[in-house]
Amino acid sequence: MANIELLLGVLVGLALLGFLSGKLHKVVGSVFTIIAAGFAFLSLFYYGFYESLDPVVEYLPYVTFNISSLKIFFAALVAFVFFMVSFFNPYYVGKMKYGALYNLLFVLSLVGALGVFFTDNFITFFFFFEFVVWTSMFMIPMGKNKKATSVYFGFSAFGGFALLIAILLMHNNVGSFDIALGLSSLTGTLKVVVFLLILTAAFAKLGTFPLHIWLPKVLST
Repeated sequence: MANIELLLGVLVGLALLGFLSGKLHKVVGSVFTIIAAGFAFLSLFYYGFYESLDPVVEYLPYVTFNISSLKIFFAALVAFVFFMVSFFNPYYVGKMKYGALYNLLFVLSLVGALGVFFTDNFITFFFFFEFVVWTSMFMIPMGKNKKATSVYFGFSAFGGFALLIAILLMHNNVGSFDIALGLSSLTGTLKVVVFLLILTAAFAKLGTFPLHIWLPKVLST
């Protein structure tokens, strides 16, 4: 049996190793991003589908996790994407001024993404979601125009504000930040409003039309 908290802890440790070794040699540090992403994917695939994952949290305050087949599937899929992308890191970090920092942020963004899938509480969901955004935001200016980062930050803040309003509306409705309870309690106009707010947050942060203005700036600089 594997523990989600332990998995995230190991990834944080590998992120720090990637950063410290990257201080000595950027490419060597980037190898730890490959190891971290591969470890995450193989752990989720093996323990998620053939053994079992333990959602019990012992050390992280106010953090709770929940397991389902759908969560494991999407978490493993995201980890696989990170794993594939990580093979390009040794090539890219050699051209970056802050390659060691990139190695750290890359793995930490994976930690945040996995936390988003497994949390069962809207507060920790919001934290992990914003954690992914902020780690990604600091990776953008590495070798790119800083103006693109400013545009991305503006849209991200707008999306985060929309998501936070949706969460507070559901909490006001049921008196709990539990994700399953909050979503299942939605009815009528409140259901439409929350849906639109969450959709706005997703569109703003993912660069989806019509809130896609930041994406071409990031990709073209």
